[in-house]
Amino acid sequence: MKMHKNLRMIKGMPKEHISMLLLAVLIGFLSAQAIFLESLAFAEESGKELLKSGIDLYKKADFDEAILNLRKALDLGLNTEEKVEAYKYLAFCYLAKAQMEEVKAELQQLLKLQPDYQLREEVSPKVRDAFEKAKDAFEKAKAEKPPRGAIFIKSIPEGALISLDGILQPSRTSTTLNGVSVGKHSLKLSLDGYADWNNDSILVRAGETTNVEAFLKTIGKPPRNGESATKRGSKKWLWATLGGAAVTGGVTAAIALARRSEDRTETGTLVVKW
Repeated sequence: MKMHKNLRMIKGMPKEHISMLLLAVLIGFLSAQAIFLESLAFAEESGKELLKSGIDLYKKADFDEAILNLRKALDLGLNTEEKVEAYKYLAFCYLAKAQMEEVKAELQQLLKLQPDYQLREEVSPKVRDAFEKAKDAFEKAKAEKPPRGAIFIKSIPEGALISLDGILQPSRTSTTLNGVSVGKHSLKLSLDGYADWNNDSILVRAGETTNVEAFLKTIGKPPRNGESATKRGSKKWLWATLGGAAVTGGVTAAIALARRSEDRTETGTLVVKW
């Protein structure tokens, strides 16, 4: 009820007050966006600081704390070069603790990021031996992998859910599914407002990408402007998250302005009530 009253009040506002309302909403939205981007930058910077702290702790022989810091750094986000350093020092920490399985696991993570990684000449024989064993295991596992291919899936309209062999995939169309086993596969695409698209004979060949293009048929009224429900929903959530506070502040400011306008005396003198 109060919201309806406020909306009626805004509707009857002078044009200059409505302009101020829109300006307040815009400023609030831009401020929220700036805070969001700043938080991402802070997380990245924190990851780098934790990486440096982890390396320093390793050099001080505080291996348990070093491992905690390096793990947190990886969780917060690092670039590829920094991840290589993190996994290397994790392996060094576990080597110092004589936990050889963990050493092998961390070095294999490093090699996944940088398969041609080489240790420096001055490293100890113990470190080099552990690295070579991990590298041999990594190469052996890679060689034993069965042949794989990929499927590029495009739908019109886009944004359809993908089920491969009855398993829902994390991505939507259009996208590429990598690491698919060689042979025939069943594919199902689903999108609100459209009939399911099915094909049980998608053939995947080793080292090749199979291209699939699906035209989805509408059921009843299609989504507005061909836009998928997922895209519309994500846009609504974006505005709700970043702009909610801005709209609230803008409406409050506008209502205050409207009330100030109503409280003018007959002689035109403004009586301010806060």
